[in-house]
Amino acid sequence: MFMKFYDVHDYGLGQFEAVRTATASTTKGFQAIVSEAIDYSKKSFENQQGFVDKLLHVRSPDEFIELQSNHAKATFDEFAARAAKIGELYSELSKEAFGALLNGVSKSEKEAPAKAVAPLPTRKASVAAE
Repeated sequence: MFMKFYDVHDYGLGQFEAVRTATASTTKGFQAIVSEAIDYSKKSFENQQGFVDKLLHVRSPDEFIELQSNHAKATFDEFAARAAKIGELYSELSKEAFGALLNGVSKSEKEAPAKAVAPLPTRKASVAAE
């Protein structure tokens, strides 16, 4: 089946809109991920500075071990929480981006067959009919 010229234009326009929407949502998603990573880096740096300040005032090896253990646990917990949050942001990003693309493509594909025109008979088909 063939499509009329203006229908092909509309079909392409639908595809373009799907890509534009996906690109916009992808940009927002990456901005959220970068913002989260920067926030984590700042907080981690501040925590490290506080840890070093506390280490300078340690008086005994037992106090050092306790301080270091508590810091390691807190740092790991913070990292795990931020990694989970960034993972969720990536998941949302992929759902939004690919969802917009898939919705646009499926919408265009549903409209395309309705606008298709039957092909012209070929020479062989018209000769066989005679």
